[in-house]
Amino acid sequence: MTPSTTQQPSKLRIAACCSLVFAIILIVPFIVYSGMAVVTGTQPPEDSSAGVFMISVLIEKIGHSIAFVLVFYLGRRSLTGHWLLYAIAWWVMFALGELALAVRQPTYTAEMAVGGVIAEAIYLPLAAFAVQRLIGVRSNTT
Repeated sequence: MTPSTTQQPSKLRIAACCSLVFAIILIVPFIVYSGMAVVTGTQPPEDSSAGVFMISVLIEKIGHSIAFVLVFYLGRRSLTGHWLLYAIAWWVMFALGELALAVRQPTYTAEMAVGGVIAEAIYLPLAAFAVQRLIGVRSNTT
């Protein structure tokens, strides 16, 4: 009987994971905000142009996706199997960030904050599940 070993994810797998998480956390909010715009008439913040707004969203989502994957990667021995708890921890942080934005930025409405919290409640569990599947600890018994 041999001891079990764990296999390290490759750099390519980690990069693919970052790309998948980026796609998830970029697409889901657009769907949620688009639905909200139809129902409530919510508009993007008017304090900047649409182009500047989109660039800032892309930069923010790139940073979030890299951090999300790398934090899981660094703690994967403890976090594998606990992807939902991992997602909830990130959701609490992001939800409080939405609340803070609504309080301090007059052009960021309560509807926008609610949309953000809803989007995060959808995309963080999806992203956490994907990360666990791609780079979570896998035991190989040989």
